[in-house]
Amino acid sequence: MCCAHMNFSASYLFVNSVLSRDEQEEEEMKKMPKFKAREIDPLVMQSSGDIGVPRVSKPAVTEFHEFHLATQDRAASKPAATPAKQQTAAFKARPVPETIYSAGMIICSHSL
Repeated sequence: MCCAHMNFSASYLFVNSVLSRDEQEEEEMKKMPKFKAREIDPLVMQSSGDIGVPRVSKPAVTEFHEFHLATQDRAASKPAATPAKQQTAAFKARPVPETIYSAGMIICSHSL
C-alpha cells in the first residue's frame, strides 16, 4: 500500500526511453552543424613560399668533434690499482637443537 501513489506507467515509459551510448552519440552528431572545408588555391601549393606557408630550408648536418677530458690524462698517468684480496670466513653451520627431535616433528630428507 505504500506504493499506491506511484504511477508505474510513467516509470515504464522512462525505462524504455533510455538510449544506449551509441544512440546518444548518433543523436548528438545529427544535431551538430555539418562541416565542409573550402578548397585550397592551387597557387598556394605551387608557390615557393611567396603565397601561404614559407618553405623552410634544411639545416646543415652537425659535425662531430671529439672532446678531450682531463680525467683521461690522469687515468693514463697513474698505474692501475690492483684489487685487494677479499678475506672470506669459513662457513660453519650450527648444530640442530635436540628438542626438535623429541617434539615429534617429522623431518623429511630429500635426496637428489
